[in-house]
Amino acid sequence: MKKTRIALIVDHPLRDLPGLALIAKDLAQKNCEVFLVPMYNQERECLALAPDFVLLNYLRKNNEHFVHRLKKCGIQYGINDTEGGFYGDLDYYGSVLSLDPDLNGNVRCNLVWGQKMLDYLKSKPQWNHQLKLTGLPRFDFYADKFKKVDLSPLIQMPKNKNLALINTKVALANPLFVTVEKEIEIYKNKLGISEDKIQFFLKYGLLSIEDNVALSEWIGQNFPDWSVVIRPHPHENGQTYANKINSQFKNVSVHREGPVIPWILQSKAVLHRHCTTAIEAAIANIPAISPTWVNTSANAPDAEDVSHKAHTQQELISLLQSAEKNQLTATAEIQKSTQKIIDDWLYQVDGQSHQRVSDEILLSLNSRKTNISACAKEVYNIFDHRTDLKGQMFTQISRLSAVYPKPLWVIDQMRLKKWTVTQKYFTPKDLTDWIHPVIAMEKSSAVKISWAHEDHSYLEQYTGHSIRVTC
Repeated sequence: MKKTRIALIVDHPLRDLPGLALIAKDLAQKNCEVFLVPMYNQERECLALAPDFVLLNYLRKNNEHFVHRLKKCGIQYGINDTEGGFYGDLDYYGSVLSLDPDLNGNVRCNLVWGQKMLDYLKSKPQWNHQLKLTGLPRFDFYADKFKKVDLSPLIQMPKNKNLALINTKVALANPLFVTVEKEIEIYKNKLGISEDKIQFFLKYGLLSIEDNVALSEWIGQNFPDWSVVIRPHPHENGQTYANKINSQFKNVSVHREGPVIPWILQSKAVLHRHCTTAIEAAIANIPAISPTWVNTSANAPDAEDVSHKAHTQQELISLLQSAEKNQLTATAEIQKSTQKIIDDWLYQVDGQSHQRVSDEILLSLNSRKTNISACAKEVYNIFDHRTDLKGQMFTQISRLSAVYPKPLWVIDQMRLKKWTVTQKYFTPKDLTDWIHPVIAMEKSSAVKISWAHEDHSYLEQYTGHSIRVTC
């Protein structure tokens, strides 16, 4: 019997791979053929793979063209929004979502983190389609069930035992993948963000960078036996911080390698302003501290509610000294806020969110089959919505390649080489490092992890960069 082919879109591996690895493992153990597809080349990859189902990382205005192609080819799709979690302003979140009734009406399942988001989406007729409450798969690693899994090999810890982790969250002003000018264009033209909001993000984002560098150096000076690590948000440029840190502070560094989960679990304290990793820390029983004088362009009030507040540098010294002795425990208010956040935003942190997601995916599938011939044709048209000169050139090359495909695949491989040197690149080893320790802990069925092209899973002649997981 042919296995159901399911594609999972991977936006940012540092953030998303842990949860998607659990989902892929569970689906593979349920007799599916699973593909982890880089968002960087998701159109070409999915059309060349021709899966039965695609789990989108979101459905927003900026990926509508892609989803229209899925629908045109009869590929079923659902949503597990990897960014759709904690928001102070749900209407701002809603402002970036797709309003296309045709696309929203064909969503097979929209797998939501928590009750508050579920209630918001239910209240909006345009998004009230196939909503299911699942929790957040990557947070399964904070559940008691997974605390036996050794995640320390995923990161290279600094030498000093005590670790102060400073997690930053700067929107717009410090992009990793494009220029600031291009990011502004995206915010304005694709996301519809107002000019006032854009200027706010720019001003306070730049102030946040300066304040966090100053904070790291201050902690490094006052706690010389500690390691101080600035960890930028996955979409931020870490080099911006590294360039600003004074070289005299040998115990201060910027680290982007590895996912945030093991970094949090190894920390004595997590420092932040309005960063949702504070919620992860609180769930993991690691103290989160908010130095209130540090500027921020972010807005995540729930993250502040689960944090110890330091209003002065002297208060911060006292909090860090307690953390060093493992005596900085959550107050009754922080415990109450943490539980409320779980109830509102995360449903349950029980280690089973990934199983709920995989179950809902399989339940949502109908008997409709993917139109393979439509995929084979559509794979040559992915640039046809672009009106710029470069887009027109790609369109002409693609149309010619429908007759003689080889030049297209050569060009596509050149594009994919750019991806391999970005923070969004991931390999079978990255997936193996998450999945195999979990299988060993569970004593569950083994899975095979490989590049999809090694198993001839693609359209003929295409050698892309998705990863295949199967039993």
